[in-house]
Amino acid sequence: MNEDIDVQKLLEENKKLKEELDKSSKKEEFENNNVHKKKFSKKLFIPIILFIVLIIIGAIIILFVHNRFNIEKFKKNIVLIQAYNYEDELFATGSGVYIDQNTVYTNAHVIKDAERIEIILDDNSKIKLKGIQSINEKKDIAILVTEKVESVQKLKMAKNVKIGTEVYAVGSPLGIKNSVSDGVISTKTKDKNMKVTIYQHTAPISPGSSGGALINKRGELIGINYASYEDGQNLNLAIKISEFNKINKKTKNDKLIKKATSSFFKVNELMNQPGKEIIRETCSISTSCHADIEEDGFYKDIDEYKNIKDNVKKVIRIETLRGYDQTYEDDEWLRIYLFQMKKKTDKYDENFKSLVDSMALTTRDTYYNLVFNHYWAINNNYYYYIEYSDHLNITNIVEKLRILTGGEYE
Repeated sequence: MNEDIDVQKLLEENKKLKEELDKSSKKEEFENNNVHKKKFSKKLFIPIILFIVLIIIGAIIILFVHNRFNIEKFKKNIVLIQAYNYEDELFATGSGVYIDQNTVYTNAHVIKDAERIEIILDDNSKIKLKGIQSINEKKDIAILVTEKVESVQKLKMAKNVKIGTEVYAVGSPLGIKNSVSDGVISTKTKDKNMKVTIYQHTAPISPGSSGGALINKRGELIGINYASYEDGQNLNLAIKISEFNKINKKTKNDKLIKKATSSFFKVNELMNQPGKEIIRETCSISTSCHADIEEDGFYKDIDEYKNIKDNVKKVIRIETLRGYDQTYEDDEWLRIYLFQMKKKTDKYDENFKSLVDSMALTTRDTYYNLVFNHYWAINNNYYYYIEYSDHLNITNIVEKLRILTGGEYE
């Protein structure tokens, strides 16, 4: 019996010992696992941090590259503008900026007095000018419209430009295409004479830079360069781009100006070479020269004219008068009426000629001391009447009129 009790106790003690050993083993395993996890965590900590840092750096680089503009690509939007006079001689160069694929911003003074305008891209190709959308000499703003250019991009416009902003000036100084200089915005002010907001900046510009772009680091258009102070220390001026945008928006749907911008060549029908030569020949006689065009407006209040006016499409009038005094002595007078008819007809030729003769006499009756000669011709659908001082030779003018109207006169 005692032996059984001892065996039982032994079994119980053995069980307790086993349990204690199991607990001790589990505890040791748990502690070992924790130590292992801690070591593993320490090993991963540095790589994880490095990975996160690399992600942040990569994001910054991507953001920087995305926001940074390609100056070489931007140059495609900048053009060289060449202005030619009535003798087709190059007399001025400037710059222009494509804001989209057919609209060019430049300064009015770049194209002032130009009889022909050439627009030359970065790759030296010449783009056809469709016309002038707007020209404002007071604000020194001009907007040109050309045929579509696929290689240029639509530009973004800068807003809220701050003093100290880093900028680039891109233009064609002295005819050197796409020259780039850098600087900062120095100040912003309102020009009281021009009535536009302008930026003063330190990006160097030279003659020929007028009409070029002033842009920020993101390639956004800030303004159009137009002048600099010769006596200042790098004081350069640009018209705020919003001034151009206002005029562009206002005139976007206006009829294009396809005539020249100088004083004596506003008549569209005289913009070809023979027409220019007529104007030049006429104006060379006098220091005072006038050219005008009327849409069915000549003699509109005259009863006799009403019977035949429907056949008159346009009237071009060119006239000069020089050096007259109160006695009208030794004066030179030349007046040309060029009638563009809808069709040539014999029915009203004589009546029309008589009407022109009589009304021309009426319009010059104050010059009673002058002696006039008269010339009348019919050429295709054009009738022209010339009155001139008796000592003038109009042979060259008559020949140029014949060439202009494209046929043999009767």
